[in-house]
Parts: sequence; C-alpha cells; structure tokens
Amino acid sequence: MLEDAYDEDTVIQRAELLDLPRDNFAFRLCLISIDDYRRLIEREPKTGPTLIYRLIKIVHTAFNTSFKIVVKKGLNSLVILLGENLVSVSFLESSFNVLKKSIEDKLGISVTICISSKGYGWEQVPAVYSECYRLLNAYQCYEKGQIILCEKAKYSEPYYKYDIEKVSEKAREYINEMDHENLNSLILRVFSHFISTKKCPLSLMQSLSLSVAGVLSQKFEAPGFQIAKSYTEYCRDIISCLTAEELRDVTLEAVADYFSAFENYKTRKKSDVIEQASKYIRENLQEDTTVKELADIVHMNASYLSVLFKKEMGITISEYVNNLRIEKAKRLLKQGYKVFDIARQVGYKNPSYFAYQFKKSVGLTPAEYRRYG
Repeated sequence: MLEDAYDEDTVIQRAELLDLPRDNFAFRLCLISIDDYRRLIEREPKTGPTLIYRLIKIVHTAFNTSFKIVVKKGLNSLVILLGENLVSVSFLESSFNVLKKSIEDKLGISVTICISSKGYGWEQVPAVYSECYRLLNAYQCYEKGQIILCEKAKYSEPYYKYDIEKVSEKAREYINEMDHENLNSLILRVFSHFISTKKCPLSLMQSLSLSVAGVLSQKFEAPGFQIAKSYTEYCRDIISCLTAEELRDVTLEAVADYFSAFENYKTRKKSDVIEQASKYIRENLQEDTTVKELADIVHMNASYLSVLFKKEMGITISEYVNNLRIEKAKRLLKQGYKVFDIARQVGYKNPSYFAYQFKKSVGLTPAEYRRYG
C-alpha cells in the first residue's frame, strides 16, 4: 500500500530534498498498470521483469520539468504523485494520452492509467490512492488500455458491459496470486451485476463459473490435496444451476473449498517414506508400478505402505496415481497430443481403457475435453 511506502520521515526527507511543500498543497495521484503482465512474462521471461524500469524512464522523461514522485508498486505498476502545476484535468488528459502512446511505441505494451481526483496535503494521499486503486482494478476487469479520470468515473460502477473472458482472466490472476479476498469480491460484484440487470444469459454465467472452477483445479493440483467435492462434481453442480443466485453460491462454495483445503494441505506433514513414494509415482507415471514394487523401492511392507499412504495423503495409492494421470492427460490434450500418445505417456498401454478412465473421471471423452474442457 502507498501508506507503507511513505512514513513521516521519508516524506520530510523527500520534501526537503526536492524543495516540496509540507503543508496544504494540491496534487493528483496517477496509477499506471501494465495490462496482461502475467502473459507478458510467460511469453518473455527474461525481458518481462525489466519492463517496469523502462516504464519509469519514460515517465521521468515525460514529466521531467514537473514536481513528481514516482514509486514502483510490484513489477507491473507505478504510482506517480504530481504537483499543483499538473492538476488541470484537460492538461492531464492530454499529457497522459501522449505518455500512453509513447509507452505503446517504445515498449510495445498496453497500459491502463487512472488519474485521481485532486487532493490537498500529504495526509490525503492514502485516501486518494485507495480511490484511484479501486477504480483502476475495476476498469481493468472489463476493458484494458484506458485512461480513467476518477472525477468522471467514481459515481458509476460497473462502467462497461461485462466481458466474460476478461472477468475470467482477472479471476485467474487472483487465483494465481492466492488472493482469496479479491477473488470473492470480484465474483460477488459480477454476479450482482448479472442479477440486477438480468441481461446476461445463464449459459454465459455458467461459462464464467466453469472457468473459475477449472483454474482452481489446476492451481491447487498437488499430491494429497483434498477438497469436499471433486472438480467434476463442481462442474455438474454449476451446469445444474437454474438461477444466477444458485450459480453465485456454488461458485463461492468452490472458491472457499479450494482455499480452505489448501490451508489444510500446507499444514499437513508427511513422513519421509510417503514423500519418497509420491515423488517416485510423479516421476514415473508412464510406468505401471505395482504397490508391491513401490513398497520395495521405499523399503516397506506393501500392506503397511497402503495404510500409511491413505492416512497421510487422504486417498489410496491407486486413486493418487489415477488423479495424476488424468491431470497430466488434460494438459497434454490441450497441447494437441494424440490420444494414443497421451495414453502411453500417462501409463496406459490400452488407449481404449485410457479413454474409459478419462470419461469416468472427467465426465467427458478425451476428444470432448479437448474441444470443450
């Protein structure tokens, strides 16, 4: 948070260094956020993290004669405090349009910019920042690459027609960041809009919920991870919903279940032998290893290994192996591998039996999952 970045001593030191006022001066905060940052770093893992520093240089050049303080917020956002010679709304709109174009031309990226209402004095910085941060995050859910003026936007929310793909992307971001609070808030806000406007087909809402459930399932894929309902059961519940209210509740239930289960999973301790056994299974999925062979590898009696594995992992060895094989098969299907090759890679000698097990676990055939999953 911005208030963490500016304690009283830091404010005084910077004010003295830059010859800035310490009392009731006018200012605006501007937040700049790189759009689709996660995708950028996945595509360019080496250059992605340097974008923020190149962005800072462009900002300094754009406002090189102005009173300003620029703070890096994470690897994809900047907070800029601009002094009273830049508080004119028309001047700001013009300046940031030029800045945005410069960023796109020089860095080849899209950014969303939010410009706060006018504030007075350092004590108002946290409140102004909160207003600006809330609006920027809300807008980025629906349409990126904008310049947002708080004075014009703060009384209307949501601002654009909800786009399911964009909301799903934002949900994915919160799940990957383990941000349970913001994920819940997003779901409640979106479904509140759906319910109040009654303009979105239930099928589109279900696609959003299925997307959230799918990302949760992928994110929390781990040996011994247990949830109250399986991913397949949640999908069935979602498809069975007849109203947006039911759908909202099922989606929130899935979110709560996965996050709660993950907290339990983190605190669960496993013995060295079960860690060794589960690691061997993960690394040798293509092999049809029997329980007796696995027991010999970890130097334990087969019957006792089965009991201990179920106690510590919450599932049997065969269930564990099957879950890992199905999850790996899902990834390979999405990557375009042939069913025959996938069956071999995940340890099924018979492709027909693999297809049967996949349909039994997922509720879809491999071909259907590749197309609709």
